[in-house]
Amino acid sequence: MKWIEIYKKMSNYYKNFAVIVLNFVLMVLLIESIAYILLYIDDNYFDNIGVIPGYKNYTWTKILYKEMRSSGKVKTEPYLMYRLTGYNGVTINVSEEGIRKTYYSMCDSNNSVKIFIFGGSTTYGHGVPDWYTIPSLLAKKLNENNEKQYCVINYGQLGYVSFQEVILLINEIKKGNIPDYVIFYDGVNEVFMAYRSGTAEYPEYFDKYRLMLDSGLLGTLYVSFYNSKSARILDYILKKISSNKIGVYYSWESLDQHYTNESFNKLSFDIINSYITNVNIVRDLAIRYNFTPIFIWQPSLLNGHKNMTEYEKDIYNRWENNIKFLTLACESKIKSYKDIYYIGDIFENVSETVYWDQAHLNPTGNIIVANQIYRIFKEVEKK
Repeated sequence: MKWIEIYKKMSNYYKNFAVIVLNFVLMVLLIESIAYILLYIDDNYFDNIGVIPGYKNYTWTKILYKEMRSSGKVKTEPYLMYRLTGYNGVTINVSEEGIRKTYYSMCDSNNSVKIFIFGGSTTYGHGVPDWYTIPSLLAKKLNENNEKQYCVINYGQLGYVSFQEVILLINEIKKGNIPDYVIFYDGVNEVFMAYRSGTAEYPEYFDKYRLMLDSGLLGTLYVSFYNSKSARILDYILKKISSNKIGVYYSWESLDQHYTNESFNKLSFDIINSYITNVNIVRDLAIRYNFTPIFIWQPSLLNGHKNMTEYEKDIYNRWENNIKFLTLACESKIKSYKDIYYIGDIFENVSETVYWDQAHLNPTGNIIVANQIYRIFKEVEKK
């Protein structure tokens, strides 16, 4: 008799538990479905790029905004942690190997001068169509006179730091894909990733990978939520109602990192030391495999070297002073290396809007940078 009563109680407990779990799953699916619909409407019927200064005269901005939201997916990659997946669109095209399409590049001839360009999302061209990325604009400039044929390949990856780019270069060399020139366009991610983590050694997505590996199931569940549509909606709501922009995802502007003078100086030293070590590794590879490396330290709105428009001032003022000071500290150190091309002040005399966020450039900004890289390349090519 007692066993029957115990069985009935256990059955009731199980039924109640099953109902709770089922309701929870249904609620999650409902919320995720609503979030999907809202984001689908936002992705397909709004144009959040075309309203930004520097974009208003282009007809492709709505398509670009939609494709920016649907592209940029990554997959795990040995030694690199991650790499872009393939994507085919109107304004954004990425090969299955994670290489964004470069317009105006002439790679059909065996006599083409092969140029690899490495960098983060600014090299990849986040915020512009294929034909307005820095590599595409450089290829256009190089090939306009038909003196030689230049094959420019865009190896830019979202969030990459220089060490990942070195590994990516080594992988290409191991395949027998040897360039004539290699251009590294870096600086912003070196500073931002270090500022976020407090160390010069952590690349993008490292926190998520570490959470999944170190925290087991709970970490995996959190990362799954982090990547959900619901998290994007919740993040948007929280940042709208929060004065310091705290949401589900970190906000670069709201990272309130507190440094002592000693730790601040050490971090800036570690950033540059790590970067220069990577530079020296590439130089050794260049000697062994007979290619010419070019290293460029890129501009950032946070260095303050620009006559800012009202739009750019608004972006600049959102950021706390520490990240601005770290940007300037790293720039002051990198300027002492004469064989690294510093172009952080390239927009000093430009009065129009060229930044659409703290680092990414609109088409006008990319044209100015590509023209400067062209001049640097031609100077190196003559040697």
